[in-house]
Amino acid sequence: MSTSHPPEFDPDDVANLEQRLRESLVTQPWEAAVHSRVKAAVEREWQVSTEIARDRRRRARHQRAIGFAVAAGLATLKIVQSPGFYEKLTASTRSLCEGLVRRAQECSVPFSAASVGGMFGIYFRETPPTSYAEVMQCDKAAFNRFFHAMLAEGVYLAPSAYEAGFVSSAHGETEIERTLSAASKIFREIRAS
Repeated sequence: MSTSHPPEFDPDDVANLEQRLRESLVTQPWEAAVHSRVKAAVEREWQVSTEIARDRRRRARHQRAIGFAVAAGLATLKIVQSPGFYEKLTASTRSLCEGLVRRAQECSVPFSAASVGGMFGIYFRETPPTSYAEVMQCDKAAFNRFFHAMLAEGVYLAPSAYEAGFVSSAHGETEIERTLSAASKIFREIRAS
């Protein structure tokens, strides 16, 4: 009976271990069960250690993300608590809505808009709807043309005729004027069609 031992191996070198085990199995078939168990144990250990390392990296990324999110949240709270923040946001939204309505009227396009704070709705009908039946009277095809044309101009609006839009504190006079200029062009195209 032979007293040979399994070949020396580096646990991190699974590919080399597999080759050595194959060679060993050819010369010593009676040790096949032992070698396959050793190989399986080494592979399991390698998989567990790899998974632990991945988990540590994942947790580290998650911890950094939480820190960034908390910092962003605190900065946002400071901004929205500043004096006049909501008044300025409401004024910007109102300016956008009134500008859209005025430009639509100049082109004789049935259009209306309504806003509350930084939230607004646009409607392809003469007055903002006040009931479900009135919402269903809006010209959805005109909205779809308007939405896609505005998107082509670089202005992203809510994609459904029944969704609200939002103005943020990052939208200043420049962005609102750019939006209104794009809308004027599109209202003229809608009138011409």
